Amino acid sequence: MKRVVPALLAILLLASFAHALPEYQVKYNQTCALCHHNPTGGGMRTLYGAQFFSYSDLAMEAKDFAEIQEILPQADDALQYGFDLRGLYALGHGYDDDENMQTRGNEFVMMQSDIYFAYSLTDATSAVVDVSNNGIEEAFANFSMKNGKIRVRAGKFRTTYGWGWVDHTVFARKYLDYGSDRGPGWRAYDTGVEGGLYTDRWDVTVGLTNGIPGSNGNAVSARVARRFGRNTFTATLGLSGRSDDLGGGGYSARHYGAFYGFNLGPVTFLGETNLREEVEDIQGLVATQQLRYMIMRGIYAHGWYEYYDPDMDTESGYIWRARLGMDIIPRGYISISPMYQWAHSELNYPGSDESGQFLLQLHLWL
Repeated sequence: MKRVVPALLAILLLASFAHALPEYQVKYNQTCALCHHNPTGGGMRTLYGAQFFSYSDLAMEAKDFAEIQEILPQADDALQYGFDLRGLYALGHGYDDDENMQTRGNEFVMMQSDIYFAYSLTDATSAVVDVSNNGIEEAFANFSMKNGKIRVRAGKFRTTYGWGWVDHTVFARKYLDYGSDRGPGWRAYDTGVEGGLYTDRWDVTVGLTNGIPGSNGNAVSARVARRFGRNTFTATLGLSGRSDDLGGGGYSARHYGAFYGFNLGPVTFLGETNLREEVEDIQGLVATQQLRYMIMRGIYAHGWYEYYDPDMDTESGYIWRARLGMDIIPRGYISISPMYQWAHSELNYPGSDESGQFLLQLHLWL
């Protein structure tokens, strides 16, 4: 416990940065449903998100309304398509998927390759499919009621929890078993049903899904967020939790915590702090922070600070990682992100306890 207090102070004072969706929810003080078919963010974009947002808000190169209208990712009035391609070049001493740090040479990594399709059955019902190099990642139907404020989705999807970080390697997802880097069998995607109320100020989501593959029970998850705004200052505060009934002796895996963020002018800050109980009577701490500064339209400075302690009551060790970098968006649908990250581990795993690595990420999307 001796390291927990300074670690928490560091979590509050230091920051992380990435080209991630939640920062726009905080900056514009609204639900993610404006730009994404998933009302809590991530995945396929709506027509507004795909057609207008890239050029109207993100890119260095601005286009007028008439030019933007010519970008129409639709096969017909009902069928929309899109994609995400995200590649990474890593140079230096890296960080692998099993909590070990190992030496890496020059390495190219395909982080994401997804093709999206959305078919609007009616004004209130749509079906969304996300096909990646691993097969179908998501396939769900959206049902909207009461002017779109109540939505239900059923099928296979990424469970709603905390911030919907784009970078699936961030600690807040990886060490809560949500990260896709954990491979098949983990909770990056789950199957079930999820419903929510989404208003100008509130997001409330509750889900019932299968949980960890091979378990005898189900998983229940919940998330609530409240948005605030006054003049040019906006903020979001929220709580989320998840419990997996693993079956056998009533044992369950749980994690729960708070997520928060604010925006003031060119500065956006996001944070998420969670407690993790994957083994009975052992409680871990998982936290991710993000700070982003808009230098000028299309150029952003950003950074991360992340922390993971698997057992706060013992001297078993911890991991922290920090990252500095930039997002450069020269035109719509293209982002280039050079970054440098450091990691330090005091866990009893094989490999080095220090690492430093240069990363260059390219993101193409529609």
